[in-house]
Order: sequence, then structure tokens, then C-alpha cells
Amino acid sequence: MSRMNLDPGPKPGSKDDVLARLVDLDASDFGDTVAAAIRQRTGSAQNLVLISALLDEALTANEQVAAASGRATDVRSALEQVQLSKHIRTQAHRAVLAQPMLDSSAVSKALGRSGNNAREAASKLRLAGKLLGVQDTTNAYLFPAWQIDQAGRRVFPVAAEINLLLDALDDPWGVASWWISPTDRLNGDAPKDLLGTEDDGDIVVLARALRGDHGATEHNASEHNSA
Repeated sequence: MSRMNLDPGPKPGSKDDVLARLVDLDASDFGDTVAAAIRQRTGSAQNLVLISALLDEALTANEQVAAASGRATDVRSALEQVQLSKHIRTQAHRAVLAQPMLDSSAVSKALGRSGNNAREAASKLRLAGKLLGVQDTTNAYLFPAWQIDQAGRRVFPVAAEINLLLDALDDPWGVASWWISPTDRLNGDAPKDLLGTEDDGDIVVLARALRGDHGATEHNASEHNSA
């Protein structure tokens, strides 16, 4: 019986094939190839945050390997990756801050709150995880306006539900990027575009799929769309 290995290997163009080709590249070509891919995939805020997270993970892994082996890391390469990561985060933050925003006072007014503690309404909702807030360069909190149902003087229930589901309190920039990123799953719309519409249940389905909670998605969508 022949002992020849008849395994054809990964299918050309498949993920395994691309991975094998990347692994075989030398350090310089690997860096150039990955950098070129990143430049072509930074069209949406969601991609920017994802790429940034991957870079952070790669840097951490590199430092752990270096510590275990006793060898110094490639400082120049690490610095370049850190700079790129910061650039990606900056672009993602700019995309979020370009959205219509409300400060705490404006949120309170939109919710119909008054009195000495009116400004605390936004803070309480944010700390409860129901209202998404991000900090500007002065560390003041700003709140994307599309979360607020101006006519109903409330946070859209679907927005509050998803902010809780995706943990907007602990990851405000990542969740904000998700809200504003167009997706084919919503026919090219961003999740925020469906707030207050009869299709807002589709956003819940998308968010639950992101969290891996597939079992309740179909039931949840029917509940929201029939409400």
C-alpha cells in the first residue's frame, strides 16, 4: 500500500489557505500584507474596533511569548502596531462623535425631567446600562441622540434592551460603533436607523446573534414586531 500523502491541502482561497500563506511569509512581507489588508477593511467603525482588538491581542501574545522565552521583543514592530492601533481607535471614535449628540442637560430636557436633579437622569440611565454614553476629550459624557424617543420622552425600549445586552456601560465605544455600522443583515442600514420603526425587532435579533443567543431571536423578533 502506498504511503504517499494524498492530502491535497487547504482549498485555494479558503481561510486555511490564506492562513498558511501568511504564516510562510517573512516578518517584513507579513507586516506589509496585514497592513494593506487593514487599510482596505477600515470602511466601517465596526471593522475599526474589531481590527483594533485583534492588534491588542497580538501585542499581548507577543509580550507573553517574549517573557516566557527570555528574548527581547521586536520593539520597532511593536511600536508600529501600537501606533496603528491608536490610529484605528481614533478613527472609530471620530465616527461615533460625528453622530448627533446630547449632553446630560439635553437628555434630561428630552426626557421631560425638571428640578435640581434633572441632569442626573442621564447619569442614572447610563450607570444602569440602558443609555449609551461616551466621553469626549474633556471627559464629559455625550449621548447619541438617536437613542431618545423625543415624542415619547423616553429612551427607546429597544435601545435600552440592546445597550444592556451588549454591555454598553463597560464597552461604550464598541457598542456605539455597532449601532452606527451599516450591515447587510439589515439591508445596508445601521442598527440605529431602525429605532422607532416597525422593524426594530430585527435589531434585537441581530444583537442577540452577536451575543450568541440564537435560541430566543425568532421569538423575540415576533414579539417586538407585534407590539
